[in-house]
Amino acid sequence: MFAFLNALSRTSDPITSDEAAELVHVEHVEGVIVRHLKFWPAGLTCIELAGSTGLPRDSISPRMKPLEGKGLVYRDGTRRVRGSRSATTVWKAAQQPARLPLGQEGA
Repeated sequence: MFAFLNALSRTSDPITSDEAAELVHVEHVEGVIVRHLKFWPAGLTCIELAGSTGLPRDSISPRMKPLEGKGLVYRDGTRRVRGSRSATTVWKAAQQPARLPLGQEGA
């Protein structure tokens, strides 16, 4: 399986989107997101993540579904409203499975 090191853009996007996507290091952004969600067990919205991490919301939002697909984050089923904005999804870090001591994996 191949890991993408940079973000992607749609074929219909202008060339500036391609250039911007080349500058985003997906693994770094994903790591920052997961670390912050682990620190906030009540979960955060993308807007809250942007405020907490200093990353632009436009860099965070497109990473959430791929992180969900990898089993690293999940939607907790609630939505939060901030000010006059519409309700947004609350994301939480997935619990990592417990590791068995070596030699007991198949037991």
